Amino acid sequence: MWDLRGIRGRPKQLSEGQLIWDFTKINNPRWRLVVKELVIAYCAPTHPAVAQLPRAYRTPRALATTFRVRDLLLPWLNWLTSQGITSLHEVTQEHCQRYLAVRSTIRDKHGHALRAASPSQKRAVVTAVMDLAFYGDLFTSDRYHQDFRPWNFTSPAVVAGIPKRAENKTQPIPDHVLQPMLAACLYIVDTLGPHLIALLRQVEERPFRTERVHGPSPTAADIAQALEEHRSSGEPMAEIIERRVRLIS
Repeated sequence: MWDLRGIRGRPKQLSEGQLIWDFTKINNPRWRLVVKELVIAYCAPTHPAVAQLPRAYRTPRALATTFRVRDLLLPWLNWLTSQGITSLHEVTQEHCQRYLAVRSTIRDKHGHALRAASPSQKRAVVTAVMDLAFYGDLFTSDRYHQDFRPWNFTSPAVVAGIPKRAENKTQPIPDHVLQPMLAACLYIVDTLGPHLIALLRQVEERPFRTERVHGPSPTAADIAQALEEHRSSGEPMAEIIERRVRLIS
């Protein structure tokens, strides 16, 4: 089990549950090491052992992406176990086709069909199966047969039936809008960015205070005086979010 909650600079949108990876959910112990080695390779594309792989990703994969791929590999490997496969060396294209057919239908926890999987969901399934071939030379406990090429390495989008677009769905931004926006972004990154990073680290390292400071409740005279100050200065009062208003009331 990997506890990744201590990773510095991790995405804030990832919950703690998504940062605790339990590899024991993979039934075949040999394949737990395979997935671990694949995850490490995702994070280290410039390592000499990874860089020489012709089909490896050339940029580090985001933690959230790696989490999704790990969850896609788990059902694939456990499905192989349910089919009597004990080594990745035994996997054939027939297994890939049958597994894709199984994953082409979304089912509830009782196994009842709910709806057809979207092309993007099927593409993700195909990509995960292929990645074990792309990184096979790195694996120390098990791997596909050396000559095995799932779907003959056809693009996962094509295998999933995603139609090829003639042009981008989103039209290009005109230069008179794009250029000022890029200039502003460069200023934020190059000039403001280093200061923001330093401030963020100071906040993260500051001890968290859980106790609340309680002071005397304001009197009616205090509230009247505050309202008069806002009226005379023309300064609007700060808006309170609806949830906070309900809590106060």
